[in-house]
Amino acid sequence: MVLVVAMTLGAASGACDDGGDDDANPTLPSRNTPGPLATDPPNTSSAPTTDPPTTPPPTTDPPPTTAAPTTSTSTTTTTTTAPPTTVFDEAALEAEIAADLIEAHTALSALAAEPTDVDLDTLIAAAAAGEYAEMLTARILRLVESGERVVSGDPPYNQLTVDRVDWTPERPDEAFVLVCSVDNFQVVTGDIGAPVVVEEGELTAVRYDQHVVRTAAGWLPDEFQDQHLGIWRGENACPAP
Repeated sequence: MVLVVAMTLGAASGACDDGGDDDANPTLPSRNTPGPLATDPPNTSSAPTTDPPTTPPPTTDPPPTTAAPTTSTSTTTTTTTAPPTTVFDEAALEAEIAADLIEAHTALSALAAEPTDVDLDTLIAAAAAGEYAEMLTARILRLVESGERVVSGDPPYNQLTVDRVDWTPERPDEAFVLVCSVDNFQVVTGDIGAPVVVEEGELTAVRYDQHVVRTAAGWLPDEFQDQHLGIWRGENACPAP
């Protein structure tokens, strides 16, 4: 449109000039010199076409599955071991009673062979109980007073054999022991190396029931048994019961 306006103004100027020299007016542009061409200004009003960025739709992953916490339950199993069942051994008890009685017989024989009144109560308590212990104490004191001793003859015999033990749970602290006693005891005096016989004994086998009781020192005789079940003079053993 600027170009159109310039062309219109040039036509009007030629119509008013009466033949003057167009070249004499230096201020006029030469017809042969084209004027500056007007160009349309750049269209700055048009914003560059910008395609909107293609935003991919958000990918919505399902929320992660959270595993439920594993609860570990520790179970402690306590095993209770029952105490071993103790089986009562009656045979072992009877063997113990028999062994204690034989040991007591040996101790009393040794005390009669060498009687003493020193610590006599302790010596007797280890070998006898009850009335029998009292009777033996008195017997040992008489031997000490008289200077006598009780020893085996020649050849010596002094043996106690247990044939049977009668024990019952109803009376757990006592028992009857069937025994056979064989001896040829004699009473002597004087020195041990040169004894003088006061009363010579006869070899005799005797069977009787000896009553025993349970004590802190073991199973000990507590009664003097003067009731014999059998007497065999001159024999060194009892017949089978």
